[in-house]
Order: sequence, then C-alpha cells, then structure tokens
Amino acid sequence: MATKRKKKTTEESHEPTGSLTTDHWDRQLIGVNPVGDPIHLVYPRVALKKNSRDVRIVFSKKRKRNIAVPCQSKSYTLALKHSMPEILKQWGEREPIGGAHERLDITAIYYAGPGVEPDLDGACVGCGDLLAKAGVIYNDRFIHSWDGSRVIPHYVHQQEPHTEVTIVRREYIGPKRKR
Repeated sequence: MATKRKKKTTEESHEPTGSLTTDHWDRQLIGVNPVGDPIHLVYPRVALKKNSRDVRIVFSKKRKRNIAVPCQSKSYTLALKHSMPEILKQWGEREPIGGAHERLDITAIYYAGPGVEPDLDGACVGCGDLLAKAGVIYNDRFIHSWDGSRVIPHYVHQQEPHTEVTIVRREYIGPKRKR
C-alpha cells in the first residue's frame, strides 16, 4: 500500500506565497522588476493636469449642434513633446505594469522651473497620465498611493526642471468575497 506524502505548508516550502501567477514570473524574465523592487525613471519638465480650462467649440455631427470640448493644457502638451522620448528610452520595449492583481506605489519628486510653483495634485495627475500614455503603467487607476511625492521650488534646487519617479509594485489580493 502506498503511503501518502505530507503536503508542505507555505512555511516549509521555498516557493513564493500569495497570488503570484506564472504570468508574474514571465514578466520578471523579460526585464520588468518583480513585486517590491523599485523602478526609477527621470524625465525633463513637470507635467501638469491633462486638461486646461480652455475649451474649443466644435460642431458635433452626431448631436447636430456645437459642443464645448476641453483642450489639453500647454504644460501637458510640452511635457508630452519633451518627456515622452526620454521615458520611452528608459522603459524600452517592456510590458506595462499594474493590473487587477497589482497596485503601484509612486513617489514623484517634481523639481519646478522658475516662475509659478505647480500644485502637487496637478503634478501627480499629469505624471500618472504621462506614464499611462508612455506605456509604463496600464492605467493610472492602478496607482494606490503617491506617498512621499513633493514639489521642490526652483529657488531651492537651481537646476533644470525635471521629475524623478520611483514606482514600487505591490501585490493586491482584493476584498474577500462572500460565499
């Protein structure tokens, strides 16, 4: 009669615990940092909110009338022009991170240019939109926190305006379902 082997508990096994999937390990092999390791990006300019208060009046064929459409802000357009190539060069051909089983903790330090100091909220929104458009993250809704993010005024650092971003991937278990 064959004897039953005792199943290893998670404490005895040396395999990773949690809901890590084979997809996670496949992404690790192609160059994306595993969960918990920080990813560092530096790009020129500080991207502010995507939309400005300016609107364009456009004729809608569907509604058969003129409608007001918000325009992209000038600072976001300039950030796309100058920062996107730098982000793409640093990120390379890797797959976007974040998703249903992953949350992102981002720390962004915004070195502001001379003149008006941007507000932190607008800078964080612009940074999230820029990272999503560049293909670094799937969607900015997977950003769990912006802890440690700050704006450093120009008179303190006396450098060219730029943004330093650190992204840490966290495993997301999700709410427990009722049975």
